[in-house]
Amino acid sequence: MGFQLRRGFLRGWGSLAVAANLAPLGLRSGEPETHSKQRLGIVIHSFAVRLSKPLSPEFDSIATPIAFLEHARQLGAGSIQLRLDRIENPRQFQERAKECQIELEGMIALPKTLRDLERFESELAQSKEAGATLLRTVCMSGRRYEVMRSKEDFDDFAKNSFDMIRLAEPIARKHAVVIAIENHKDWRSRELHSLLTKISSEHLGVCFDFGNNIALLEEPETALKILAPWVKTTHIKDMAIESYDEGFKIAEVPLGDGLLNIESMIKTIQAIARPIALNLEMITRDPLKVPYLTLAYANAMPPLDLETIAKWRSWVASKQSPHPLAMISDRTHRYQLALEASNIAKSFHYAEDKIIWS
Repeated sequence: MGFQLRRGFLRGWGSLAVAANLAPLGLRSGEPETHSKQRLGIVIHSFAVRLSKPLSPEFDSIATPIAFLEHARQLGAGSIQLRLDRIENPRQFQERAKECQIELEGMIALPKTLRDLERFESELAQSKEAGATLLRTVCMSGRRYEVMRSKEDFDDFAKNSFDMIRLAEPIARKHAVVIAIENHKDWRSRELHSLLTKISSEHLGVCFDFGNNIALLEEPETALKILAPWVKTTHIKDMAIESYDEGFKIAEVPLGDGLLNIESMIKTIQAIARPIALNLEMITRDPLKVPYLTLAYANAMPPLDLETIAKWRSWVASKQSPHPLAMISDRTHRYQLALEASNIAKSFHYAEDKIIWS
């Protein structure tokens, strides 16, 4: 007997062992209900555990775009974000998404050089044929404070990013799509705002991640207000924080379990005069370290003065998680799969119960 993710489902999960036996979520139910309001979407990255190793048989595969689409339908998602440039039958995929009442957003890598433009345009065109008119991208795959060693490193990165975006913009304009750049633990909000202002195109914008700028010592609501004019889509998440000797650790947690003021941030998103997807990115993994008290971090993030450090010591202390952040890398893959499923389910329940959708 199939079921949709609805209130009360998680309340029946006495333990993760039980949860493992109940997964996958939303087992092969019928077509979605007709919805008159926006629904929470989901990013493929939310299934980092499920994509990383062979699955236990009780968990549905999402290894192909169509499998992910069908799983998102079972979750009751209103949008999905994933790579769409390698689909065998893009028109058929687009029609199935319409039947599921699911909006599609793609992912793409920016062109690095003139010689890379052909690859970029081909992937962009294929993604649009599959149904996406917005594609999320990043300027840096790593984290600024782990990759860079000096202000000069960042200046080189900023110049290269400007060049890549300037190459991408005419192609996005030609195909009438939007390229949404994520604040990917690389750009502080004013830096990204400045970059986009220099090029100033309706075909460029921001994929705003609710939690990433904490790692760059920016409060999430402040970062959102600065970037709001450019926001085209989102990675919605909640975060928990814990001090350690070199700084703090951060981890994604189910919506409503962390420190973010989710409702306030969503109101800011909804005040922007265009439809904007709220795509859950709930990555189940070990906490990430942000060593903001080290010289290496300071060199990558100038200027970092004593006043800012003192402010963040106080901020971290005020937001400290009441429970130790969980490590999962030493647990079985089956446990990790069940925890991932539980975290996603809790987030969908929170969205259904607590978010006032427009």
